Amino acid sequence: MKVVITSEAELVGVGEAAPEADGLGVVTLSLRSVAIECLPDDLVSQIEVEMEKARTLMSSGPFLCGIGG
Repeated sequence: MKVVITSEAELVGVGEAAPEADGLGVVTLSLRSVAIECLPDDLVSQIEVEMEKARTLMSSGPFLCGIGG
C-alpha cells in the first residue's frame, strides 16, 4: 500500500530576474519553503524557482523585489 505523506520542501532561486539584470533592484524569494504531499519515493527536499519569471518589480508569485542594488 502506498501512503501519501506531507512534508516541506525548500524553495531555491535559480537564474537572474530581469529587474536584477537591469540593475533595478534585488529579487529574493519571499517564501522559503512550501508544504508538499507526495508518495515517499517521490519526496524532494528542494524545488527550484526560475527567477527569470520575475519580469518586473511588480511581479506576483513567490518573489520579493527591492529597489536599489
